[in-house]
Amino acid sequence: MRLWELKLTLEKNDLSKFMEEWWKQTQFNPFDDRERIVDGKVSIECYPFDGSIHLAAIRSLEPKQGAASIALDKFLKLADSFGVTVECDPKPFGNKGLNKAALTSWYKRHGFIPKKGYHGTLIHSPNR
Repeated sequence: MRLWELKLTLEKNDLSKFMEEWWKQTQFNPFDDRERIVDGKVSIECYPFDGSIHLAAIRSLEPKQGAASIALDKFLKLADSFGVTVECDPKPFGNKGLNKAALTSWYKRHGFIPKKGYHGTLIHSPNR
């Protein structure tokens, strides 16, 4: 096995282990099977993509209470423990929540930085 093949295999294993643990720590959303519920207050949609975890959506079920920040911190702490990189493309939910600029700023406060060469994509590298 070549070194790059071994690295890819390890990355896939880390991603699979992360997803398995994520499913253990969260609950199924009966209204959307792509989402997982965190502490009954936040839904998160994520999936492995191109060697990292793509955070597709995070939505607070109780807005303006800080639950989304707590859930995101929990999510990132778990990703860090598995050495997994998280990427996202901040997209607001309608006009009731944060706008794109505020949402991008929120992600940046949680340690995300712009991904070079990808307009609008943010990345969070593992803090091991």
